Amino acid sequence: AVFINKITDAQQTLRETIIKKTSEYRDSDSSAALIFFFSFLYGLVHAAGPGHNKAAVSAYTVSNKLSRYKAAAMGGLSGMFHGLTSIATVLIVYYLTKFSFGKTIQSTEKIFITVSSAGLFLFGIYLFFSSFKKETDAKKQNALFTLISGIIPCPATFIVLTFFISMDMTALGIACALFLTAGIMTTTSVTAVTVGEIGRHSYIFFNDRYKIISRLSALAISCFGILLYLTL
Repeated sequence: AVFINKITDAQQTLRETIIKKTSEYRDSDSSAALIFFFSFLYGLVHAAGPGHNKAAVSAYTVSNKLSRYKAAAMGGLSGMFHGLTSIATVLIVYYLTKFSFGKTIQSTEKIFITVSSAGLFLFGIYLFFSSFKKETDAKKQNALFTLISGIIPCPATFIVLTFFISMDMTALGIACALFLTAGIMTTTSVTAVTVGEIGRHSYIFFNDRYKIISRLSALAISCFGILLYLTL
């Protein structure tokens, strides 16, 4: 609880800083570099809080015994889709339905969360039964998981981009949202690699019983899908 409170306070401080620096940028010819920097920090800190696929990506990394490089790539790609999906959603909804922007965004977010939660649940079940097979198509499996886990919308990206749109600074907002996404990618990648290393040592410790960890990790992905749906 203490950690979550600190994360929440840090996010609030960074949001206020971004707003302040944006006002300074709008009222003068100052550089946007600081806005981008604090947007990146906001993404780093925001992704350190609950959610953002870290549990699902980490469980997948352990379940499939991914190398640290593949774990980093998986975390980064999942974080990238997480942010880009939100950017695309905000822009499409804004330009199609300006009159009901806030309400439509909420409805669209629920649709994405419902699809992603169902996908994660089914994918976890698929991984569980696949663990009994000798061979699986790892590339297709990795790509499918990245897509499913990445379409969960990011609230921070929504907040930042809608703020800049309201200020009639859409281009700057997109750039800040991309820097924010880069921060999310960094945190998700670091988490995936760290948990993957712990999982690798667990496999060594359990030796021939590593399949148990793999199957439990697969079921954890399904559980994450259920928990995600319950947030609606």
